[in-house]
Parts: sequence; structure tokens; C-alpha cells
Amino acid sequence: MRQCILLAASFLLVCCVSVNAIVCRDNICAMVRCAQVTQDSCAAGTVYVKGGGFCGCCDACHQLVLAGETCPPRDSLFDHGSWRCEDGYQCGKTQTCESVLIVG
Repeated sequence: MRQCILLAASFLLVCCVSVNAIVCRDNICAMVRCAQVTQDSCAAGTVYVKGGGFCGCCDACHQLVLAGETCPPRDSLFDHGSWRCEDGYQCGKTQTCESVLIVG
């Protein structure tokens, strides 16, 4: 039973990576029209992210999620998030923005 679960999980992971590679092909940016996004055009509570849009082709404004706040859900398999945790934080196992532990 455990082997079946591991095999199914592995297959699903390969499919997800393959589908993402199909969507974000090497030449995809040549076919994408991007809105003109600048730091000045981002609304309050958002942060400018260079290459933060579709397949990294476009700049974007992402919602800024503060420490301890809930990470918004992903809309789909291809959604890499239109949000990000504030600097020094990342979405953790509790689905909240948690401090990044730096070991060194």
C-alpha cells in the first residue's frame, strides 16, 4: 500500500513539473504582453516584484503578507502566488508567514 502511495505521489510530481514546463516554455515571454508595472504603480499593501508575473516574463505588484498572517491559498497548480511574506519571512507549515531561520 505504501509503495502505491509513493508511486502515485511521484507520478503526480512528474506530471506537475512537466505541465509547468509546457506552459512556461523558453520562448513564452516573446508571446506575452505585459502591463507596465512600476514601483510607483503598486497600491498600498503591495510590493513591486521584478519578474513576478506570468512565467517570470512580467513585473507585478504582489500583496504583502506580514509576519504571523495567513498565507493566501494558491488559485491553481500554476499559481506561484500573487503575494509574498515580508522580508525575512516565508510561508511555513502552519500556513502563516514565519521567520526564516538562518543557520551559519
